[in-house]
Amino acid sequence: MLVRISNFGRGAVGNGTGGKPVHIMCPGIQPSDIEELLNNGSKTIVLSRGMWLALKTSKETLDFLNEKNITVHIAETRAASEIYNDLASDGEAVGGLFHSTC
Repeated sequence: MLVRISNFGRGAVGNGTGGKPVHIMCPGIQPSDIEELLNNGSKTIVLSRGMWLALKTSKETLDFLNEKNITVHIAETRAASEIYNDLASDGEAVGGLFHSTC
């Protein structure tokens, strides 16, 4: 699963050929922003906080992932992409939400 986020806080969730728009700037990453990743089989989720660590993940999102026993990694965008690539190359069922700015 690939998630593309533009520099305007809107992006697309999909497989690289398109997807549904997602708005995640404020109040941070919400459970609805990651539901499609889970619906597509992700057992581990990588969330990026942007290049300057400005993007937050809501407590509701963390509680939601915890309730579903989903492993979550939250990091700066470059580190998050490395985590995602490492997990994917190891065959992990991983999904990611990557924010490219702030």
